[in-house]
Amino acid sequence: MCVHHGLLNSIVELLDIYSKDKQIIISTHSDAVLDKLRIDNVFKVKRTNEKGTEVSSIKRNMKHIELKALKNYLLNDGSLGEYWKHGDLENV
Repeated sequence: MCVHHGLLNSIVELLDIYSKDKQIIISTHSDAVLDKLRIDNVFKVKRTNEKGTEVSSIKRNMKHIELKALKNYLLNDGSLGEYWKHGDLENV
């Protein structure tokens, strides 16, 4: 979150280039990084005492109506980072 946006954009571009040959996993709390990703590539990681670490696809966990609302939001109102900052991905 404290990386200069110009440098952050360069890092994301490099990750995009290298990800064509190998799988790259990053963790972020940056809305700017989320703005560069497709929803298909966003996963939620949660750790509980009962189940340990769980990884789930944001897109697959959304109900049809939620996914439709997200796509509409991205098309007309804002970005994925803003959607996340408003807490709209918390319960997915």
